[in-house]
Amino acid sequence: DFLRPLRAGETITLRARVAALGRTSVTFDVEISDTRGEAAVKVRTTHVLISRATGAAIELTSGIRAASSRIRRGSRR
Repeated sequence: DFLRPLRAGETITLRARVAALGRTSVTFDVEISDTRGEAAVKVRTTHVLISRATGAAIELTSGIRAASSRIRRGSRR
């Protein structure tokens, strides 16, 4: 969602969190804000893990699931 414009050269902050963790996908909420912390853009994206060989959706690996769970809780490690 577009909330307000940002200017070229303006310092911005992106904050991302895992909004949902599915069997084959991870959904992220991202907020872009200015130096005052005022949100300018809010975005939701869903990423699906696919097989390189077949192009079909495959189950998230334990590593991706663990990393996504940490992001969901707000941990950086």
